[in-house]
Amino acid sequence: MPDPDGGRQAPSRGREAAGPAHRVTQRARFLAGVVAAQAPALLLAAGVARAVGPERSGLREARPAGWVAAAASTGSLVWLTAAIRGTLARRPRSRRWIARELEAVEPLNPETRLEAAIYSVVAVQAGLLEELIFRGLLPGLVLGGRHRTAVSRALVPAFGLGHSYQGAYRVITTGAIGLLLAEVARSGRSAHPAIALHCALDLQLLWLMGHPLRPAA
Repeated sequence: MPDPDGGRQAPSRGREAAGPAHRVTQRARFLAGVVAAQAPALLLAAGVARAVGPERSGLREARPAGWVAAAASTGSLVWLTAAIRGTLARRPRSRRWIARELEAVEPLNPETRLEAAIYSVVAVQAGLLEELIFRGLLPGLVLGGRHRTAVSRALVPAFGLGHSYQGAYRVITTGAIGLLLAEVARSGRSAHPAIALHCALDLQLLWLMGHPLRPAA
C-alpha cells in the first residue's frame, strides 16, 4: 500500500531512528575506551600499593570516624542528586543551568543498560585509581609518610588540575571535593572511606540516567 505522503517521509523516519542508535554506540565505545585506558594505571597503582604495604599505601583498616564521615557525605550527595532529578522533572527550563554544571560529563551520561554497566566500571576504576594516588600512595611515600595529612591537603590543587579537561570552574569544584576526600581519609586514617565516597560521587550520574542534561528544545 502506497505511503500517504508518497514515500517521502519514510527515509526521514529511518534517519531519525538510526541517529540515537548511532550516538548510543559511540558513547558505549567511548566508555569502553576509558575502561581500557584506566586499567593499566590501576593495575600499576595496585602493584605499588601491595609492594609498599598497607601502612604506606593508606590501605590499612579504617577507623569508624572515617566511615561516618563518608556516610554523611554520601547522604548529602543523595539529597543533592534527588534535588537535581526533581528540578529536571518539574522545571525543564532549569536544564539550562544544570547543563552548564554537568556539561563536561555529558559524553559519559549513560542512556542504555549497556552504557550504564560500562560506566559503572569507569566510576569504580576512577575512584580506586585517584584515591590510591592522592589519598594513599603519594601521602605515604612523600616525606617518608610522616606528614600524610599535610601532603594529602597539599595535593588538592593537583587533584583539581587533573580534571582541567572539564573546564576552569570544574577545577575549583573538583578541588573542593578533593579537600573533602582528604578530610575523610584523615578521619579514618585510611584511604578506604575516601575510595567508597569517591565511587559514590562518580556513580551518582547513573541516578540521572534518562534525564536529558541539555536544555529542552
